[in-house]
Amino acid sequence: MPAIAGVRLHTVSVVVTANYHNPSILNNYFLVNNKIVPDNWNVVEAVSIPAVSVMRYGNGINWLVDQQRLDISKEYNIPFEDHADDTIHGLAAAYVRTLPNVPYRDIGLNCVVSIENGDPLQWMTQKFLKPESCPKDVMMVPQFIVRTGEAVLNFRFGDGLPQFNDKQAKSIVIGCNHHFTGPFKSIDDMLQILSGWKDTKNTIAYRLGEVLG
Repeated sequence: MPAIAGVRLHTVSVVVTANYHNPSILNNYFLVNNKIVPDNWNVVEAVSIPAVSVMRYGNGINWLVDQQRLDISKEYNIPFEDHADDTIHGLAAAYVRTLPNVPYRDIGLNCVVSIENGDPLQWMTQKFLKPESCPKDVMMVPQFIVRTGEAVLNFRFGDGLPQFNDKQAKSIVIGCNHHFTGPFKSIDDMLQILSGWKDTKNTIAYRLGEVLG
């Protein structure tokens, strides 16, 4: 995997959209009883109302289900190249296997990364706009769409103050979304996509390296 110097990973998530999810079924009993999560995980927050359900565990894994999407995420603060954890992708696969009759629609394998920079907006503007064509009071936050076979990789740039170890730092923040459009022919096709985080991570690293030059 091509290395991109200084890229920090902050969030990894899996999003599975559907014509209709049933948020009311998401609770710790459902997840444990169906062997989706282990019974020794510590619940730190549980919210369940008709429109949305949220489960947060002490290990940093968060679940959210509303009527349109299942979102499983985990927070990190490590170099992007060091990440090798596909736990949440396995959880999404177990959920889909447990509920195969939901009218699933799309899958997103996502992450948020950042690169420390003292003036993110100025850097992005100079990098991606011709200086002579841009007034000094105009700044740019770009978005890139990269076709990757049957999927699309989206890069959404912005600026922020993410945590770097024990400090916050001005940074270029990049939301990465590897989007697979359904409907899918079978649950097996969905499971194959959900097992592909390693390939997606490599694709993100390589194509982001191309964009950043």
